[in-house]
Amino acid sequence: MISTGLYIHVPFCSGKCWYCDFYSICGSAYEMDTFLRAIKEEIQLIRRQVLNHEEICLETIFIGGGTPTSLEPDQIRRLGEIIDENFQKTPDCEFSIEANPESLSPVKMSTIREIGVNRLSIGTQTFNPGLLKAIGRRHTGEQTIRAMDLARSTGIKNISLDLIFGLPDQTLDQFQMDLTTAATLGPEHLSCYALTLEPGTKLYETMHPRTDADEILLVRMFHLAHDFLTAIGFEHYEISNYALPGRRCRHNFRYWQNLDYMGLGPAAAGFLNRSRYKNVSDFSEYWKSLLTQDRRPIESEEHLADHEFAGETAMLNLRTHEGIVRSKFQAQTGYDPFEFFAEPIRKFVDLGLLEIQEDRIFLSLRG
Repeated sequence: MISTGLYIHVPFCSGKCWYCDFYSICGSAYEMDTFLRAIKEEIQLIRRQVLNHEEICLETIFIGGGTPTSLEPDQIRRLGEIIDENFQKTPDCEFSIEANPESLSPVKMSTIREIGVNRLSIGTQTFNPGLLKAIGRRHTGEQTIRAMDLARSTGIKNISLDLIFGLPDQTLDQFQMDLTTAATLGPEHLSCYALTLEPGTKLYETMHPRTDADEILLVRMFHLAHDFLTAIGFEHYEISNYALPGRRCRHNFRYWQNLDYMGLGPAAAGFLNRSRYKNVSDFSEYWKSLLTQDRRPIESEEHLADHEFAGETAMLNLRTHEGIVRSKFQAQTGYDPFEFFAEPIRKFVDLGLLEIQEDRIFLSLRG
């Protein structure tokens, strides 16, 4: 029995936000049905070719996108059936799904609960109507509030809200208002991301490069989120993530611990048996590879040597509040981090970017 996590990339979305570089398409009902058939075949190929037909038990599931709730209720139900037919789940399996506020309806929310989802991540980004318009979002702050109410009424007890800071002409006071409004709604988890200007996006064309003043404001906003949220009981457990006690996103924590997870869908990435792979970012190529060629739709794959695995694990661990824990790191990689990274540790401690506490190496708040 193999214990792992599962990520499914649902590529469908009603439109392209002006900052988004994730792979997405609008998608017809036929394409959505084709996607479900392809997902089922991809699971079978991975089980045969990578996992030697072993039974798989899922500790975490994360359905992202795109907008997974672009699927119709019967398609969401079929996706749940595909998961249940091919995997076992631990009794405490964390099952997350992403949703945009405008894409949720009572029927979809009930169907999401029906397939076992117990954690909802809502793409809020901001409550400010002018800023929502400035980044090409298609919902309102009121719709986020209604989505929260709908999720609570159907029994979801673990809700995360995504916020973005550094939006076009956003002020510190406006971000404070977003934080205050989000906290008032009572989510168990908040993700606060600095706006990344990705080449090819509309905001990259209008905002790149950032000025020194822009960069200074981003730092102030980061510290504002940290100070405000930790003061009201949230744990700043990863660079961009805050959770109430016991409510960390366990699936994302797998990434930062460099543990195995299976990635399905176009543009999805996975990490199995120390091999990191990424699927093609083209829906047509994705489904044709699976349904007409009986071939996994891999764009790239890399097997990590021992020292590469250790380096990657350290980098990912440092994103978390705990950082690199000597005993855990040594058990996972076979290397003593204090010896393997002796020189960079000394350098970054001297610069005030790293701190050492007993057997832990972790980023300072400045770092």
